[in-house]
Amino acid sequence: ACFSAAGGDGLFYQLRAKIYCADYLQMRGLRPGRARVAYESALLTRSSVWSMLATGLRFREGAFDPAAAARNPYLAEGVGAEAQGWFDRHPWARATKALPPGKKLHLWALQDALNFTYNYRRAEIAETILPLVSQPIIEAMLRVPSFVLARGGTDRTLVREAFADKVPASIIHRSGKGAMDGYYAELCCANAPIIRDRLLGGVLASEGLLNT
Repeated sequence: ACFSAAGGDGLFYQLRAKIYCADYLQMRGLRPGRARVAYESALLTRSSVWSMLATGLRFREGAFDPAAAARNPYLAEGVGAEAQGWFDRHPWARATKALPPGKKLHLWALQDALNFTYNYRRAEIAETILPLVSQPIIEAMLRVPSFVLARGGTDRTLVREAFADKVPASIIHRSGKGAMDGYYAELCCANAPIIRDRLLGGVLASEGLLNT
């Protein structure tokens, strides 16, 4: 079998969204802790404390759509609307009306993580096992408020604290991780004219799927 840690970012809340104050206000009201949450949210999102408080008040009554917040700016407006409607039809979205915006976003990230569970050819060779995307762990993480998962002005706080005495401090406190993004970016920059012609002159653009 092939074991993978896929889905952990969404599960442990690597989501630097400006909604932590909104969750706190909806769940605990105007308690003194809102100032701390605003400050930690500002650290995490590199924004001002005032903007965090303003966003919290704006989204307090549920005026937040996770699919719209995560909309890809390179897609045409109509495509974004279809994606938003798709999440609304997802079974997990049916019971989210009363949830704080941070938990709505958490659910959105979790359903997106399920993409790692299928459509990979490695499954033809060996079974793929994703321990993190399992019901007991998902249910446990969904019980934790978003502002707790982002406590201290960092993401994935709970899992960092859980492994603080088992993993070197340099790893516990890192904000990034190894990825191929930099290499892909260099390739795209070096081949920008070719990529631009293929995209703007291709089927996606002709079908009106790209924001050109």
